[in-house]
Amino acid sequence: MSKDYVQALEKLDYILDTIAKKYANQLWLIRAIINEIQGNADAARKDFQRAYKYDKENAVKFLEKNEDVELNIFPQQQRLCSFFQFIKADFSQFKRAGGAQILLKPSFSFPFIKPPNMIPCVDQALVLETFNLKKSNITLKPEAPWIKKCQFGIKFTEEILYTDDDREPTPDEEKEYKKRK
Repeated sequence: MSKDYVQALEKLDYILDTIAKKYANQLWLIRAIINEIQGNADAARKDFQRAYKYDKENAVKFLEKNEDVELNIFPQQQRLCSFFQFIKADFSQFKRAGGAQILLKPSFSFPFIKPPNMIPCVDQALVLETFNLKKSNITLKPEAPWIKKCQFGIKFTEEILYTDDDREPTPDEEKEYKKRK
């Protein structure tokens, strides 16, 4: 967290306005500390009340027991940021905690990239015009050149294998067979 508490407070306000409320619980303690350092006693008092209300465990540990607290603002499981160490936030001007530290873990993830569309989009009018096929009434049918056609449709192999099904029926298959009878 930067030494510029005004800028940090602006960023915290922005985060609190934009994130889901379920993630804001631990941020109230940080904002209360910054407000108190800035001399905003009323705002600090309200934020300390919110910290006690929404994250009582860490508020009591830090403010009353003067113990270090580790804050994970956002979920960390199975994300790259879970492998990073906690970072000490510098609130040395805040004297009420008796030297206790707030440790924050960075929270980030890679953006989701939408995979490309695998279905080809072909402008048939453009193809017909480019290859001078407009007058011939040809319809375009994309198909792979290795597909072999026969009188029954498409032929995928030279051989046709016939197999007997020697498996024994499962109990479910037996029940289904008995129901049909």
